[in-house]
Amino acid sequence: FSGPAFKCPALKDLKCVEQETELVQFPVELLTHTLSQIRSLFFDHLEQHFHDTLRSTVAMVTDRKQVVHLNHERQLQQLDPQHIQTHIYNPRLAELQLHRQCVDIHCQDVLDTLSSCKLGQQELQASISRKNQEFVLTVSNMEDGVLRADSSQ
Repeated sequence: FSGPAFKCPALKDLKCVEQETELVQFPVELLTHTLSQIRSLFFDHLEQHFHDTLRSTVAMVTDRKQVVHLNHERQLQQLDPQHIQTHIYNPRLAELQLHRQCVDIHCQDVLDTLSSCKLGQQELQASISRKNQEFVLTVSNMEDGVLRADSSQ
């Protein structure tokens, strides 16, 4: 292999560096074998990373699909006429019937109170009328008594 990574042209031009540095030639087979191993390990690692990412993605997509499917089933179940009848209509009907009973009881109590008040008013009017008649009779008797007393004098 004679790629640019194995050549160093700048060092050949400097004589002082050549004296201090000894360039060692590696056998081409060793370099080729090492490069081949590095490439193989790199691509194995890359392939393993790809498989791990793919596996993780498949698991995540499967989980998301299950969640979406369950939400979809729940929504469809809520649109089912039997579900609506059982969980929405019947409870609201029971609430309305209970409310109607409470309203009927309240109205009956109001009517009973109103009847009681009317009866009390009638009794009060009769009592006032009777007391007015007694008062008129008493005043009339007093007037007669005063007139008799004036006429006897």
